[in-house]
Amino acid sequence: MLNALGNDELTMLQSHVPLCELFTLRTASKSARTALDATAPPAVALVCWILEQDVVNLSKSYNEHLPGYDPTRKGDDALNKQFESMCYQPTMIHASTRVQLDAFDLLFHATDGMRDEVTRDRFCDRWLNLARISLCGRSWLAVEGDGGGNTPPMNDAERVALLNDLFDSGFVHPQHKRTVYYHVRWNLFVYTAVRRKLHVLKFLAERDDVDVHWRALGGNNAYAIARNGMNSKLTYYEECEREFPSADWFDNVRPGETYAEYIARYRALQEAKYRPVLAYLRDELGLDTRPMRYDSPSSSGWVVDQDIESEDGESEDGESEDGESEDGDADAERADADDDRGASAASSAHWCGAWCARVRAEAAAARAVR
Repeated sequence: MLNALGNDELTMLQSHVPLCELFTLRTASKSARTALDATAPPAVALVCWILEQDVVNLSKSYNEHLPGYDPTRKGDDALNKQFESMCYQPTMIHASTRVQLDAFDLLFHATDGMRDEVTRDRFCDRWLNLARISLCGRSWLAVEGDGGGNTPPMNDAERVALLNDLFDSGFVHPQHKRTVYYHVRWNLFVYTAVRRKLHVLKFLAERDDVDVHWRALGGNNAYAIARNGMNSKLTYYEECEREFPSADWFDNVRPGETYAEYIARYRALQEAKYRPVLAYLRDELGLDTRPMRYDSPSSSGWVVDQDIESEDGESEDGESEDGESEDGDADAERADADDDRGASAASSAHWCGAWCARVRAEAAAARAVR
């Protein structure tokens, strides 16, 4: 029967047939599977690929709320590492965030056809981890206007719409945290503030499930971390004054420009870029403007995400861009490109005391060699 259908009809068929029935069709014959795979909608094709990965054993339980749970079993870490590895496979990388979201939605609706409740719960429990690992990472890309895959950059409205759908799906919590730099963890609100995505920041602040006063390591809130981000590269330039005007150490030095003139110009550019976000955090959200503070390591290691006592004695609960217009000349645009390059953990994280110490040591070593 499938051989009598054209490609458009096969694609339409797979868009409407429930996933369980679709997999029954795929196993009917090799020719049927070949025809279906060649015309599968992107989300269906991704689900098929996910289910073909041999990482889920429904006979084992890693959830304490399901039968057969063994508290001595350490399988969750190994399983999550497999899921993290899956996220870096070409099939997952090339799938847009929208396609992934649709695929995971299809995947969990497939359980509607499972009669055994325990099997259904274990199925959801296993794949829920993969959905969370993948889509939580994609939510941070959405802040940057990256929709994943080969999709074009998103404007402010598209970023907010995608983030809203990710939150509504239940796979991503707006308050989730990620390690961005060694021992430092941020939530999405802090990251958005540091990246100066004002439109997205306002969207997050308006949600009831986002704590705008959340504090990271050292009791630092979004204002302190964003302000530190504004000053981070300036601190680096000040540490490397002896290397001026080397292009290996300093970006976009103008001909004949002195070190003092360069620092003054760069400081003005940074303040202009961060001023709207800092003003919003301070004036409209009422965030504490206490400067950045660094915890020191203790015998038990770095203290991360504890409940921090605020300045007035109240306890803050540690629970768990680019659409805005930016004024400036060509130098500001080049500085933006330099600051935003990569948007990786190192570039997005603040430069803590240990980092500055390392920069000083490297600069001293370089001078000694010269």
